[in-house]
Amino acid sequence: MVVTLSFDPIFVIDILNGIVVHGIKGDRSRYKPIDEYSMAVSSHDPFDVLKTINPKEVYIADLDRIIRTGDNLSLIRDIAKNWCVIADIGIKNIQDLELGHHYLKNLVIGTETTNIDVILKDRYLHDDIISLDIKDGKMLKRDERFPDDPKIFLKDLNKYNVNSIIILLLDKVGTETGINIAFLEKIRSISSHKLIYGGGIRGLDDIERLKDVGIDGALISTAVHKKNIPLNFLR
Repeated sequence: MVVTLSFDPIFVIDILNGIVVHGIKGDRSRYKPIDEYSMAVSSHDPFDVLKTINPKEVYIADLDRIIRTGDNLSLIRDIAKNWCVIADIGIKNIQDLELGHHYLKNLVIGTETTNIDVILKDRYLHDDIISLDIKDGKMLKRDERFPDDPKIFLKDLNKYNVNSIIILLLDKVGTETGINIAFLEKIRSISSHKLIYGGGIRGLDDIERLKDVGIDGALISTAVHKKNIPLNFLR
């Protein structure tokens, strides 16, 4: 199957306590070291994993900072010296955003952790990426001013100069349960921005479906570790 170069595949690593773990449905109590699961890597060290996969672009979730038990900011900065990195560091407020930009140019601002004012006042929006974190069809949100329906907020974001928007279905992460084409067609028709999808991708057939709908990129992890997506696709 041929996948065109216009599509942006992004390899995902979740870092917890300094090691790469395997994410399942956003249930962080179940996360285990990636080498206990993966068929593609034999280490849970972030640099070992990235040297093996060698992706063109990597999305890093700093789980320690997202759940406020610590951080991996220096590690992420070191990774960014060798790979093109975007990272979710659990941005909660403007102070977090400013701190994050001391370490990295492109930050992911997720509705799970952030205050809506961060997005509305972010002077870095042309670099930063908004993540609509979704669970059971509703926005996972820290700030109650976010709507429950992700489609409503997606439409509101058309007013802003956003780099790109991630549609992250947390309840499908790590499941390889496939994608909902009707949902993706709807969000594509709403948004004027670049859209990146994450959650449940099984392999290249799903990538083709995302492209057919007009989605611009995908967050990919489980399908890589199960060897359902070849490493060359990420490179």
